[in-house]
Amino acid sequence: MVAEYQPATGRYFYYTTDQINSTRVVADDNGNVVYASVHDPYGGIHHTWANAFNPELKFSGKEQDAESGLYYFGARYYDPTLYRFLSPDPVIPTGPALYNPQRWNLYGYCGGNPVRNIEIDGKSYIVFSRWQQAIYIYTSDNILLGVFPASNNVVKGHSYFPYGEWEYSHYNYDKYKNNKDNDSIGPQGIVVFNIGNGYEGYGIHAGRNNWQHPTLGCIRTTSEAMWVIWFLHFKYGGKGDPIKKITVTDEHIIVEGESGEKNQVEKEKFWKEYSDYVYAITSFMLFITDPFFTYGAAYIR
Repeated sequence: MVAEYQPATGRYFYYTTDQINSTRVVADDNGNVVYASVHDPYGGIHHTWANAFNPELKFSGKEQDAESGLYYFGARYYDPTLYRFLSPDPVIPTGPALYNPQRWNLYGYCGGNPVRNIEIDGKSYIVFSRWQQAIYIYTSDNILLGVFPASNNVVKGHSYFPYGEWEYSHYNYDKYKNNKDNDSIGPQGIVVFNIGNGYEGYGIHAGRNNWQHPTLGCIRTTSEAMWVIWFLHFKYGGKGDPIKKITVTDEHIIVEGESGEKNQVEKEKFWKEYSDYVYAITSFMLFITDPFFTYGAAYIR
C-alpha cells in the first residue's frame, strides 16, 4: 500500500490500487474514504464515488498533469483521451514484432491490452511473460541484463501469480542460503512482492533443478537467473541495485530497455562485475578445499 504525506497538514493518505496499479480508493489517517473512482482501460475516469481528495498518483500509478490532463510515464507523456503516447517509442523490437504487430505502433499503449499489461517506467525490475515463459531482468537504468526461462505452473488447488505490477516487499535470503539447488527453494532465496488479498508470500525463486516444476503459486526460474537477481539486488555497483517491482503480463515480448552504446557499456559493466565476483568466490572455495594446490593453480588468473 502506498501512502501520501502532506507536510502542510501533517496528514497521511493511504492508496488502494487495482491490478495495473491504478488508484481505486484513498483513505485518510482516520480511515475515512476521501477518494474513490474507477478508470476505463485506457485511463479515462469511468466513475467517481468520492472526490474530497485529489491523489498525486492516479491511472497506472502515474502522476497526472493538472493543466494538460496528460500522464507522465518517466520517458513519455500519455494522453488518456487519445489512448496514445504523444511521442514515439525509440526502440522497435523487430524480431518480437513479427509475432505481435502491435509492437510496430510506436505510439501505442500496452500493446493494445491495457487490462493485463503495464508500461514500464525505468526502475530496477523484473518482468515475467507468462505466454513466453521467461523473465526479463532490468537495472534501474532500464538496461536489459538478460532473459531467462521461468514458469508459473502451480500445484492443484493453489492460485497463479496474478497479472499486474507488484511492488517489492522483501528478499528472504538468509533462511534459504544453505539450501541445495534441488530443494523447493534454491540457495539464492526468494524475492517476495506486495500483492495481498490471499497472495501473501508470493515471489520468484529457483529450486528443484527444474524451472518448470510446480510451485504453490510463486514464479520459478533457473538458478542462474536467481544468482543474477541476487547479485543485482545486493552487490552490483558496490551497494546493490535493489529490485523495486515485478510485472506479470501476457505480452509475447517486453520492452527491450535502453538501446545503443549506453546499453552495451552498462551491460558489459554488470557482467564483468558479476563474473569477477563469481570468480573470487569460486577461487576462495577452491582454496579452502585445496589449500596446497593439489590440482595446480588453474583457478588463479
